[in-house]
Formats: sequence, structure tokens, C-alpha cells
Amino acid sequence: MKNPLLKLGSVLILALTSACAHINLRDTRNPSSTSVLPNFIRTKAPVIALINLRVIDGSGTPGKANQKIILTNGKISAVGETNVAIPEGAEIIDLAGSTAIPGIVGMHEHLHYTYLPEGSPDRYLVQQTWSFPLLYLAAGVTTARTAGSLEPYTDLGLKKMIDSGRYLGPRLFLTAPYINGPKADHFPFQDYPDAASVARMVDYWASEGFTSFKLYDGVTRAQLAAAVKAAHRHGLKVTAHLWSVTFREAIDRGIDSLEHGMSCSTDFYPNKIPDQSPPEGSLDYLKPGSREMGDLIDDLVKKHVAITSTLANLEASKLAFKFKLDPRLMDLLPPPVQQSVLIRKAKAAKETGPKTENEFNLEMEFERRFVESGGLLMAGSDPTGYGAIMAGLADHREIELLVEAGLSPVKAIQIATANGAKFLGIFDQVGTIEVGKRADIVIVYGNPETHISDVRNVQIVFKDGIGYDPASIMKVLKGRVGIQ
Repeated sequence: MKNPLLKLGSVLILALTSACAHINLRDTRNPSSTSVLPNFIRTKAPVIALINLRVIDGSGTPGKANQKIILTNGKISAVGETNVAIPEGAEIIDLAGSTAIPGIVGMHEHLHYTYLPEGSPDRYLVQQTWSFPLLYLAAGVTTARTAGSLEPYTDLGLKKMIDSGRYLGPRLFLTAPYINGPKADHFPFQDYPDAASVARMVDYWASEGFTSFKLYDGVTRAQLAAAVKAAHRHGLKVTAHLWSVTFREAIDRGIDSLEHGMSCSTDFYPNKIPDQSPPEGSLDYLKPGSREMGDLIDDLVKKHVAITSTLANLEASKLAFKFKLDPRLMDLLPPPVQQSVLIRKAKAAKETGPKTENEFNLEMEFERRFVESGGLLMAGSDPTGYGAIMAGLADHREIELLVEAGLSPVKAIQIATANGAKFLGIFDQVGTIEVGKRADIVIVYGNPETHISDVRNVQIVFKDGIGYDPASIMKVLKGRVGIQ
């Protein structure tokens, strides 16, 4: 085999196959089943009473202490204090000192991870079909929209397995393979020559079961318009990581959401050439408190264009010179991947400083002002870059950074839960802790309203009323994430 990347891919497939073969697996919904699913259940009683806990319900209002939550057959049947009776025969879980928040709705997630193995000519995006669904669930991400697919049929198969209960992971909303422009050079994404080819691509993957589409930074205005028209014809949405097309050009063509915020805007680059990517973006040409930023925010809000915040990813790149790795990260990675992250972080540190820190601060300002203006801000981890950002773990850091940007803890939690559910059209089912909704609830030790980093202290994750044990999941993942 002449291509070393293909050879590496074969090795990874073999590793994944062997990894799945020796774990004792079974179906959580059917204990007698022999299907492939780890047994990480803490509780699956038909009626569960969670008592003595604080509830931050995801609506953006202050949390309430001394609450009870009753879960009945996978749904939330009661929430309250003294007025809530514990049903006879319910499994009672005393959670004194803990807080319930809604299951996180991650809106920029991936099923692949960035790894640069020794000898690779470029970054190598490794599919994480086995590890990432488990990792997201352990972190409390119960619903996830992916933001670009590398292995589309693998993703579709994984979603089918999770939906049928044969594997564990978040409720997946899948974005089709990346849509690149005619002159893009992003390994290993596919380039499209014209608008007609983009429309055909959207039609095809919509027919296969994908529910959203993502344009990448080399597309033309015509390609963006074609993608939006085709997707909307199917009742689906389009998002974008832009550069060659400005935000206002995308707004005018009906885009539904934009990824990464102002850090991917080129609206304010002087003498911007249409359909071409300039060397610098808007953050290099804006000042704090600028009216220009406010005017663009007004346009976004007026046209109901949502923004996905990925501050955790941006922090790792823009603040690499002082960024500290999440202490949980290295335990998850095998030694070769650990080494790759450390080497690439050291290189990034030399390329960052006060200028990039100012850009990061401007992005935080943009997101705060967007929320204050009534915009729909969502959140996601975006586990890419040089490997320092990890699925699930970065969703916690994202919430912390929204608070550092000036938003209240309950507003940051709302952004990471309810807002994504609203955009996906499933707010009647998930996103808040309310009677009648699915029992997607994350129990964290402490009180995130007074100490936002308590969102990291995940004790139990309920998805559809089944309580999973994050510690058991993380134990199995140790030293295996990044190549599986």
C-alpha cells in the first residue's frame, strides 16, 4: 500500500474492531439482548424520584432549591417542592448538594477528532464512532447536531443504532459532508465546482437521511444560494463556516445559522473581493464597542439567523500562549496522541499573543451583544484544531466561557440547552426541565449558578429517563480516545 494515510486508516479500523470485541456489551432496553451496547446504567426504574436538589430548568430564570423531579416512563411527570408527592414504588435518589440542569444540546459537535500522526503531510481527521458518542453522553450532551461528516454512512448507521437502543450516545441530528467551494483546499473534504453540483449534493444527502448542511469557507455566493434553496425545499436548514462569503451576503441569501461567530466573518475586510477568501477577517478590523458590529448584529437578529458559539475551540487557538489543557483530556488520549497535542500546542503558542487575545475578546463581546440584542445564540464544542478540544469536555468549557463573556450562569445554561432545541425544532420535547418533556437531565454536584465550573461535576446523566454513570463510561474510555 503506497499511501501511508490509507495504511493508517486500515490500522485504525482494525483497532476499532478489536476494541469493540472484548468489552462485555448488552442492550440497556432489553437485558436479555446480545446486541452491542456497554452496560453503564445506574438506574432504569420506570418511576424515579429525584429529591433534595436544586433545579436550573434551562429557561434562563434563577434556579430553585429543595426541589423534587419525578420521572415516569422516560418523561418528566412532576417538578416542584412540597406540592410534589413521591409516587408509591418509585426509586428515590437523594441528591442533596447537587443541581439538575437540562441535557446539553450541543450544536457544533463532530464524530471525528484532529490528530497529526508522525509523518502525516497534513492534519488527520480520525472518525470516533466508538468513543465520541460515549464521551458526549458522559459529559451530559444528550442531543447533538454534528457539523460536517467525514464518513456519512457510518454516521447514519450510528444514529440508527443509538435510536434503536443498540448503542449509547446523544440523540443525533446529522449534518451532511462538508460543502467546499471550487478552489478550496481542505484535506480531506470534497470540493464542488459550481452551484448546480451543490444543489445535487444537497438533494442526494437529504434523500439519504441527513437533516442539515454545512458550507465551508471556499464557497461562492451562488453555491450558498443554491444550497439554501435546495435545503429549504426539503424543509431542512443550512449553516456555514464562512470566509469567502461575508455574513451579510449569507444573510441576504437566506442562511439559517452561522458557525463560530464573528471569528469567521470577513464583512469588514477592506476591499473584499467577492467569492474570494481574504488573508484576515473582521476581528482584525473592529474595535471594542464598535457601531459596525452592532449594525451587523441587528441584521442577523432581524433575519432570524442563529449563531453557534464555539468559544472553547477559539480559546485553544487564539490563546494558545497561555491556554491550559483540560486535566481530564490527557487521561483519555493514548501516548502518541498526547504527544501530538503537546507538540502542536507548543507551536501554536509561538504564533499567538496580545493581538490574538484581543481577537478572542472581541468574539466574546460579539456573542454577548448578540444575546442582549435578542439573537438566538447556541453552543457547541467543535473538537477540532490541534487536538486540545475534546468532545463533551469542551461543552463544559464552552458554558464557562459564555459566563466569562459577561452572560449570567443561567443564561449560559439556557444557550447550551434550550436554544439548540428551539433551532432544531424539538423544544416541545427537550431543552428545559418541564413536565411532559423527555427526561433528559444532567445531575452535577454543586451549584453552577454560583460557581459555573460545577457543570464539570457530572454525577448522573439521564436520557429518556435512563440514568447513566459517567464515571464508568470515562473509565472505559481512558487511553483510547483519539484513534477509536
